[in-house]
Amino acid sequence: MTDREERTRQQYATDGNLTTRINLHRRFSTNIVSWNRWVFDQMRLANGARVLEIGAGTGRLWSENRDRLPAGLRLVFSDPSDGMLVSAKELLDDLRNVEFRQARADKLTDDDHTFDIVIANHMLYEVPDRTAVFNEVVRVLRPEGRFYAATNGENHMHELDALIAQPEKTRDISTTQFSLENGAQQLGPFFGSVELVRYDNPLAITDVSAVVAYVASLSLDLSQRELNSIGEAVDKIIANDGAFRVTPDPGMFLCADPRQT
Repeated sequence: MTDREERTRQQYATDGNLTTRINLHRRFSTNIVSWNRWVFDQMRLANGARVLEIGAGTGRLWSENRDRLPAGLRLVFSDPSDGMLVSAKELLDDLRNVEFRQARADKLTDDDHTFDIVIANHMLYEVPDRTAVFNEVVRVLRPEGRFYAATNGENHMHELDALIAQPEKTRDISTTQFSLENGAQQLGPFFGSVELVRYDNPLAITDVSAVVAYVASLSLDLSQRELNSIGEAVDKIIANDGAFRVTPDPGMFLCADPRQT
């Protein structure tokens, strides 16, 4: 296991770190449409669709859209972390036709041409062998199936990166392994159609503690003194400008025409 894989395993052993980061976006978003509602808007989910989500995390995509799930939806919710699955089961315990599965995205056990939709929501940049994942996704998709892959742009939340200012520590958490800038090139060999759509949602943060908690959740091995210094810098910005304004750059690739062998 590489250092990056071990960091990822520890980072997502439970939903705590991820939930901290999600909450920052939820509390200080300026877009009236939440990320998960926006993602759902981009997908074509027909009645009776069979859907697989890989690296599915906390299950918020489904909990926030439970009021408009198509009739007869059959969902396989998969994640390699048992801790994530425990949290997701609690959140989605009222949904029918959901199978929870502890599984790696590069080693799916499903038969060929099983799913109408496969979803990878902010997880591909953590995968060491994306080619293996894409091969599996294409294999389990039906010929008319679609793949939705969400990630961030390379300047995602750059204002926060500037405060941390330690590239040797942030390098291992970078999403540039699979970003909005290079994702289409990686997906192109596997899909005949790859379209990029972006989600605009600047943050206006007014709580210093939320920023410090977010940074601490990244597991950068920062000292308390370093975290305090970041908090003091954010506090000054809020005092002068009324808010610490951060620019997320998330988006999603809409992939169709899987190139199956």
